[in-house]
Amino acid sequence: MTGFLATLVSLAVNEAPQADSFGDWFFDRGRAVVDDLDASTQVQEAVSLRSLLEAMARLGSELRGETQATLNTVFKQRVLDPPMPPFLDHAFLGGLHDPYRVLAQLAATIAYAPDDPAVALRTIAHGCGNTATLASLLGILLGAWYGAEQLSALHTQGLDFQAELDIVETNLTELFHFGLDQHVQIFSRLHPS
Repeated sequence: MTGFLATLVSLAVNEAPQADSFGDWFFDRGRAVVDDLDASTQVQEAVSLRSLLEAMARLGSELRGETQATLNTVFKQRVLDPPMPPFLDHAFLGGLHDPYRVLAQLAATIAYAPDDPAVALRTIAHGCGNTATLASLLGILLGAWYGAEQLSALHTQGLDFQAELDIVETNLTELFHFGLDQHVQIFSRLHPS
């Protein structure tokens, strides 16, 4: 998994200007890397990676236009909650930190917001699973594709931090039934200033 993503980062630095869309590039080059892996090694992993990319491309595309919380909720229900996603044959893998599930969430998010890095980063950061790792991996790919200057200038003006916090609270409530305001009140009572 690490090698797959490292290969894509390396390609993004060299190929970004040649493609129209980050999302299209990610899935086209991802498929090509998997095809190369399959041709040179013929291991089961290549079949699983291809199935994963295709399934997550469909999932993210189907949910475009829905809220970010909807994507994260559907992803959690279809991929994270089952013992193992149906498109994977590796019964020995599992858990939120499973590399296939990390790649699945990354791919679904890219398919959901293929050309809007701010929405993609916000969606994955407010999702479920290992969000710090997921946001870092997506940030690395986006940074390699767009370049540091362009990426940082895309959506920094007019950013409403209260709206961002509201999105986090909504996602916590919808995904995990976690009432942030209740926990803040409890924490405040336990640790008065």
